[in-house]
Amino acid sequence: MLRRGFLRNAALLGAAGALRCDSAEELRRRVTLDAGACPAARTGELEEVVPFADETGPFEVAGGAGLDGRLYTDLSRLAPDRSITSNGAFYVRTRYPAELDPAAPWQLTLGGAVAASVTLDAREVAALERDQGVHLLECSGNFRARGFGLISAASWHGVPVAELLERVVPLPGASRVSITGSDAHAAASANSVRGASWIASLEQLVGAGSFIATRMNGEPLPLDHGYPLRLVNPGWYGCSCIKWVQSIDWVSDDVASTSQMMEFAARTHQQGEPALARDYAAPVIQQAAMPVRVEKRRGSAGVCYRVVGIVWGGSEPARQLGVSFDGGEHFDTVPLVVTQNETWSLWEHEWGPLAPGRYDIDCRVEQPSVPMRRLDSGYYRRSVVIDEV
Repeated sequence: MLRRGFLRNAALLGAAGALRCDSAEELRRRVTLDAGACPAARTGELEEVVPFADETGPFEVAGGAGLDGRLYTDLSRLAPDRSITSNGAFYVRTRYPAELDPAAPWQLTLGGAVAASVTLDAREVAALERDQGVHLLECSGNFRARGFGLISAASWHGVPVAELLERVVPLPGASRVSITGSDAHAAASANSVRGASWIASLEQLVGAGSFIATRMNGEPLPLDHGYPLRLVNPGWYGCSCIKWVQSIDWVSDDVASTSQMMEFAARTHQQGEPALARDYAAPVIQQAAMPVRVEKRRGSAGVCYRVVGIVWGGSEPARQLGVSFDGGEHFDTVPLVVTQNETWSLWEHEWGPLAPGRYDIDCRVEQPSVPMRRLDSGYYRRSVVIDEV
């Protein structure tokens, strides 16, 4: 059996836009960690952050090119006052297409099945921008070997997709919206297919609060993050958040699925690989949670450990978290005081393992009615090797 402690939950909200509150101090509310069976976890001196087993970097260093370009965020650095990922540390799944010229003029076409198409210069779109708040993006291919580093949160400015579409009149039969970005990569990829577009209904896009981003953390979009225009679908997997957006088109209800939708069908919890776009469910990030840091601390009473983690995704705030250190056999209860769905929230848990060894850390959210396929399957399990107790 494991000694069980208490926790504190910290709202991981680093900017006022996260919940549209006026007070930044209010966004950093915390619940004080109660003294539990392992007081060193709260008061002891930090000796080290225990590395997760079977996970390697490098983190926050861009590598590769085009469709094979990657950058993994170091989640172990998250803290209540470091909730926003800087532009340089924000994950990258595909890097800037080599055949694009960032200095060339950029236009956005609103067209497809419309009475008359409209073309906007990127600067015209940027002139319409406003604060869209803090939102998290996660690659649907996020994986353990790279520390689940394909997930980050940023503050965004941009223009709602629905607002841009008010400039055109769709023809009868046009019922879905196709958003397409540049795919001008110089080389093919062994891991990804070409094509950069996603199709959804206007109702789905409005429901998600989808917008064309123009700024990221107050700065123009970096090249690898879609400069000058990128689609952001809050609460949807990153594969749907098209970068280097060139067109937004009205299309018919019987339009075929795009290559990008087909590639990520399984990872976005679809039923098979639907041939028609209308049969795709919105690629919603389901409820998830995992540890991001295990701190070894030493106090007058000896060694103890503090586990810091995040909870994110889902359509409603999580209320109670379970954390297991034995592969899901037993769970300690972690009541979550303040959580939110636009981005992530921090949680902490005191842990006093009884013996050295390898421990598998699993989480579960105690809301049976909320979809959480990956969490239920142990997808976000992480392991640590403890050498001293």
